[in-house]
Amino acid sequence: MPIQQPLSLHPCIVGWRLPWPALAELAAKIGYGGAVIAREQVLPAAARGRVPATAMQLAAEVRRDEATFLSSLPRLHSAGRFADEVGCRVAYVGLSPSSEQPRDIQAAIYRERLRRCCEILDEYSIRLALECITPLHMRKAHPYEFIWRNAEMLDLGLAVSPRCGLVIDSWHWHHAGADPDWIRTIPAERILDVHIADSPAALPEDIRDSERLLPGEGVLNFRTFFDLLEEKEYRGAYTAEVFSSRLSAMDPESAARLAFEAATATVRNCGRRPLASTGSATAPDSAEA
Repeated sequence: MPIQQPLSLHPCIVGWRLPWPALAELAAKIGYGGAVIAREQVLPAAARGRVPATAMQLAAEVRRDEATFLSSLPRLHSAGRFADEVGCRVAYVGLSPSSEQPRDIQAAIYRERLRRCCEILDEYSIRLALECITPLHMRKAHPYEFIWRNAEMLDLGLAVSPRCGLVIDSWHWHHAGADPDWIRTIPAERILDVHIADSPAALPEDIRDSERLLPGEGVLNFRTFFDLLEEKEYRGAYTAEVFSSRLSAMDPESAARLAFEAATATVRNCGRRPLASTGSATAPDSAEA
């Protein structure tokens, strides 16, 4: 029997134009089983939407200078409280694969900042998921290479908190070489969220992270990708995370509907069937210490 998963609507699909709960309302209208809470949005007084939040972008900004991090950290309290009210159990952040400082120095900065974030997230039973960023242009953007492999990113996360895990992203898996071990080496209980997007057939130096394709439009081997997740018995959401100027130029409903149709067709063609309800999904709310 195929594992049945819900499909979640990411705010990037609608060009960041719909905050919660409007994003959740649109997701429900089209048939998504959930939606993602954007990092920068103003949190409404009435939290509930017609679908739950499958994840939230980490509200604290850990990737910039210390002053920016410290000024953003208090926002994580209100964001965590809000996310808890709409059923969210995962907060995620992607870390740049290059930095202005040597790797050990940058890692120490992230460990301390993320530790403080996890102390707040733990108050709301929300787990932190770290995401590898892999396109070549981002690996070369700064003088020093940082982490862009899953196993190493998980090591960083577990040095922060025993509850940390990873986002597994089809786009970043593909641009890391589509190695099955990139997923197989990760313990099942550490896979907290899954993002899906497709890639054009282009040279690594020509790929840009901000221009992705909808699932099924490119060259990504989704059958293998989903097979690897089935081996892990992953039962959380699939989130269509497609940064695209084409989608941003469309009206929000048309963009969300197009992404829904592309993602569900791709998942179905690979022998899986997304659900309109997250009822069968297992929330990643616990982990062995």
